Amino acid sequence: MKTKEELLAMGHEDLASLTYKIMYEQCLLENKEKENKRLREILELLVLRMKHSNLNSMNDELQQLEAELKKVESSNLEYLPEYGYSRKEEIIQLIKEDISEVKKEINKRLKLYSSGISSGYTEKSLEEERTGLCLMQGLARYC
Repeated sequence: MKTKEELLAMGHEDLASLTYKIMYEQCLLENKEKENKRLREILELLVLRMKHSNLNSMNDELQQLEAELKKVESSNLEYLPEYGYSRKEEIIQLIKEDISEVKKEINKRLKLYSSGISSGYTEKSLEEERTGLCLMQGLARYC
């Protein structure tokens, strides 16, 4: 960084050159910040995509629980040996609670996933990026 005295001692061309250098560095910094922001958005979308794949496994779990519920409900026994001779009604209630919890989690993840789909470039961010590129190259944005 130049001191006040150094700046006053500089000639017109040197000041213009320094100004250009500072503007160029500022553009680079702004573009890196925009790039980092975009990379964060991409990372968030990847995380949502991973959660979506987990959603598929949760749907499989839900189907298994529903099949298990049908199997238990269709049993003629009052106490089920597969479940440590627990009462049929208790097992049915526990399975229904599990189904309810899985459905709630699926809905929660669906809402989270759908809220992240809409991110992307806006007209304003594209215009800022175009302007930054022009400034970096020393060009006027508009003719």
